[in-house]
Amino acid sequence: MIVRDEPLSRHTTIQIGGPADLFCEVNSVKTLLPVLQSSCELRIPAVVIGGGSNLLVDDKGFRGLIVKFVNREPLYLDFPLLTVSAGQTLRELLEYTAEHSLSGLEFLAGIPGSVGGAVYMNAGAYGKTISELVRRAVIIGNDHELQTVSPDFFQFNYRSSILHACPRIVVSVTLEVSRGDASAIRKECERVIAVRAGKHPKPSVPCAGSYFKNLPPERPGENRRAAGYLLEQAGAKSMKIGGAGVYSEHANIIINTGNATAQDVLELGKKMKKAVFEKYNIMLEEEVRFLDAQKGII
Repeated sequence: MIVRDEPLSRHTTIQIGGPADLFCEVNSVKTLLPVLQSSCELRIPAVVIGGGSNLLVDDKGFRGLIVKFVNREPLYLDFPLLTVSAGQTLRELLEYTAEHSLSGLEFLAGIPGSVGGAVYMNAGAYGKTISELVRRAVIIGNDHELQTVSPDFFQFNYRSSILHACPRIVVSVTLEVSRGDASAIRKECERVIAVRAGKHPKPSVPCAGSYFKNLPPERPGENRRAAGYLLEQAGAKSMKIGGAGVYSEHANIIINTGNATAQDVLELGKKMKKAVFEKYNIMLEEEVRFLDAQKGII
């Protein structure tokens, strides 16, 4: 069902965003395809979203159709390949892999959002990324036809993929997993979640995740340099604009302290970025994507 003037703050983890002219939630590819075809024929701009993490929506909402894709078709295992619907949450994926003694994805524990969003952003942690495990994917192309693509199609990079510049909709992803011990897998997931909990806000605190990307390593073989460290040294933890503030335990996370607007977040991000540039002559790059009311995701 398509509804009018749906507040997008209800569909992002930072709980910010004005109304979409049109909004619908679909739970299958069979439903999604005709919706996209119709929007194209009627020349209505359409944007597909997933779990709403790593996303900041314009206070004006969106002048077009927002489609929330929540397909959760059954996972299919043909070991060592595991095919997952893009609408599956990472939490649901990890629950499945632990239950079936499948290892390799534990580093994703505690990361919010959907599998499709993880591919879009090339999500990862602790030196690992989901791109290392992708073996193929099914996407919807510009012609609204299903296509099977290889990992090379995505041109994965740090926290990015070709999908940023060349929007396509991920329908499902096939990942390579390995056999493991269910108890050990659960313990590792719990350990990773505990580490994240020490630095990240509780799930009940509205935020979009890390606001800026970490920096490349200074020398080959070294880890990336944490943007949070530079931000902390530049005094970002004390910064706040309107209802948007920097999280007290992690200088690279902006939280909605109550009634924050997208403009508050954007202005705070600029202030944080300027502080690091003035102290280190380093220009940070945003990791959180912005959904502009007219232009879509930029």
